[in-house]
Amino acid sequence: MDELHVWIVWSEITATDATNDTGDKGTYFQVSMGYEFKHTIKPSAIITAADRPDLSGANSSPAPPASGLNHKGDPLTGGVNKKWDSSRKIRKKTLNPNAVALPGNASFHGNFHDFPSMSDGDGRPGGAGAVSFSDWLVAGNDDAGVGDEDNDPYTAPHSRILWGIDTPTRFIEHTAGANGNTVEWRLHFLEFTRLEINGKWYLISNYFPWRVHYKLKKEGGKWKNNGSNKATDNAGF
Repeated sequence: MDELHVWIVWSEITATDATNDTGDKGTYFQVSMGYEFKHTIKPSAIITAADRPDLSGANSSPAPPASGLNHKGDPLTGGVNKKWDSSRKIRKKTLNPNAVALPGNASFHGNFHDFPSMSDGDGRPGGAGAVSFSDWLVAGNDDAGVGDEDNDPYTAPHSRILWGIDTPTRFIEHTAGANGNTVEWRLHFLEFTRLEINGKWYLISNYFPWRVHYKLKKEGGKWKNNGSNKATDNAGF
């Protein structure tokens, strides 16, 4: 006879307001809103117990899809540095009826209407291509770096949680466009938690929806806020 310990691990995601940095910056108008996220690992004993699975340290396999890129073109494999990982999916739409000249490239102003799917593993038509169901579940097509997250639940200040923050930023030069022109960005996200066990990645949370809708209008020779908003849902795309 033997006695085995079976662990069932989960993560509960909560969000609090991040700093809002929206306003006139002299030669341009900037809009930046978002949230700070906590991924609370349950049960906490899987992090603190003396007899627990060793899920600490660096990941041994890349984040799927292995050939996936974010909308900017950066490899999604750069989005993990630990076995635990907080990640994010994205879809986006830009409404620019007056064809205002916008800074940057399609990663900021393009239209990517779909989250990743099994036929389009990184949400870019013609990108990563078809992926397995298990890889689709954990594909984070807005996660190509770890500079905005802490994936070490074993060490303070984020013991027993994973931490992340996102405040998407857009701006327009005051010299662009004409009075009465409008521009709107609709950025929708799904926050989630993934875990690598024996070289394979698993989804260990629900998808947490959130969005920012950035709306700007030019008046009196300058771009101004025109009702930009955020919410913890994916409504109004």
